[in-house]
Amino acid sequence: MPTRLPELARLNDVVAGRGARIAGRAYVNSAKVGGPRERKTALALALPTMLGPVGLAMSEGTRQWYAAQPGGTDGFAPQLLEESARQFTAEYLRVLFDYASTRSDPRAAFEAGIDRRLRNVSRDTVLANAAAEGARWYRHASANACGFCRMLATRGAVYTSARAAGEMNRYHDHCYCQAVAVRPGDTYTPMPYIAEWKKDYQAARDAGLTKPGDIAKFMDEVPGARRDPVKLAKAKAEKRAKDKTPQPGGDGKDPKDPNGPGGSKTGSPGHDASTAYWEARKQALPVDFHGDHIEPHEISFVEKFLDTGERMQWIPLDERRRPTNDFIWTSNGNIEVEVKRTKKPTYSAIHGRIVSAASKAAKHGVVKDNFIADLGELPLTDELAAELSEYNVGRRKYRLNRLWVMSRGKLTEIDLKK
Repeated sequence: MPTRLPELARLNDVVAGRGARIAGRAYVNSAKVGGPRERKTALALALPTMLGPVGLAMSEGTRQWYAAQPGGTDGFAPQLLEESARQFTAEYLRVLFDYASTRSDPRAAFEAGIDRRLRNVSRDTVLANAAAEGARWYRHASANACGFCRMLATRGAVYTSARAAGEMNRYHDHCYCQAVAVRPGDTYTPMPYIAEWKKDYQAARDAGLTKPGDIAKFMDEVPGARRDPVKLAKAKAEKRAKDKTPQPGGDGKDPKDPNGPGGSKTGSPGHDASTAYWEARKQALPVDFHGDHIEPHEISFVEKFLDTGERMQWIPLDERRRPTNDFIWTSNGNIEVEVKRTKKPTYSAIHGRIVSAASKAAKHGVVKDNFIADLGELPLTDELAAELSEYNVGRRKYRLNRLWVMSRGKLTEIDLKK
């Protein structure tokens, strides 16, 4: 079975994220040149040159990943897909600009379109090489995928070309599905959750559904899926409870922030109700916290983290009270990650939190080198991202392996310079 799926996912996340950031900055800066028509023209002229190298990097990285997979035909050398990497045409960018202009967050919509286009470069590189080698390929979807992607992933490794796949080769914005080749001599072993998805698909057909859209909607609403009515009803009930629950001091601050306005170290009116409220939100999470006390801001972070489509396993407190990382990122190569919340969206604040945690852990022989800086609802500006990318430059101690920022529910990896 194809291996190193987390490496392909990381390649997609890093390169597509980089391209989306380039496009997002260009989108913002285009406002300086005039109105919509002038902005559209400026982007159509500048971005093909700026994004072309990013597309080539995506195709080359995918080509190398393909070559490292098990099996293969003697003498076959995977090729770079230059025509796919150069698909950021002026016409496409004009259409994307018009579409983004109709959305509530135009910049985010513009970035999402570029992100999808770059991920398609990786997918197309796999498909082209699979067709050239005579390999089959399948659509790999994560366990929390939407109903549309679940439906398409149930087919398994049955396709040999994009044309044969038809609808199977369609992807939406914010879709993290990967096209994965099963090279000659290798075998396909589906992920364990695919068996349940096949049952859901058959249940949809047994219910008389035949149109792909209807089947996808059905699979999106089965128990445990993204739009499971029970889960949605529970979320709505929790929101109503939050709206009606008096918070400490009536200011909406976290119950565990005793020094905030209206808060006190001895508690305040509504404290018991607030504690019960946060406990209810904690219990609603599909994560085993091993009985550990979890702060409200940690609960909020886990909710947002899971909403991005990622998965985790919480690391319990050490019996001897030694430092530990916060969780194992199971959907990202099972790396251990430490989360640090900061109330200021500044480099110095984040730097201080990281160094403090890493240095304390090092005294106990524990390594903390993968961090997520949790900004809550504070913004991650381009300037802050650029500053954070310089974190490792000239540093000998407490260097980072990887760094992400969680801001307003969006998880962004920082491209750390060496």
